[in-house]
This record gives sequence, structure tokens and C-alpha cells, in this order.
Amino acid sequence: MLQLSKQNKPVRVHRSAAAIANEIKKMVGASEKGKPSFDVVNHHLSRYQSIREQRVTAIVNASNDLTRIHALKKWKDRLLAWWVLPFCKDL
Repeated sequence: MLQLSKQNKPVRVHRSAAAIANEIKKMVGASEKGKPSFDVVNHHLSRYQSIREQRVTAIVNASNDLTRIHALKKWKDRLLAWWVLPFCKDL
């Protein structure tokens, strides 16, 4: 289901939609008789899931790092928050 923001614009759902559309296109293009077998469908959906899991893992790790910085739990986080980030324009 397409999610909309307050300005009625799609919210990052388009990357998942594009990824699954690309896998379906590859699957249909690779099928010989126009109707792919169960194994082919399973293979392409597994590739889609693998790609999405990699992206989600990166997002979760970045979120975890940012939460640690905000909590100022370790001295490295405090150093980064108070002395490094204020001088970084595009980080």
C-alpha cells in the first residue's frame, strides 16, 4: 500500500516498489515460455528480500549510532556530538 506524506507525496515506498518491479522484470525476461516456474519465482523473490534486508540493516545500524550519540553515553559520543559534528556542514 502506498503511504503518503502530509504533502500527498510517496514516502520512500518507491524504492521497494522499484526493487520488486526490477526483479519481476528480470524474472519474466528470463522465463522461456512466459510463465516462470515456482523455483524461478522463489529465486527472484529471495534476491529481492536479500537486497531489502541489506538496506534495512544499514538503516537500523545508522539509527543505532545516532541514538547512541544523542544519549551521550560514551566519551566518544560526547566528543563527536560536541566537537566534531558542529563543524561538519554536510554529514
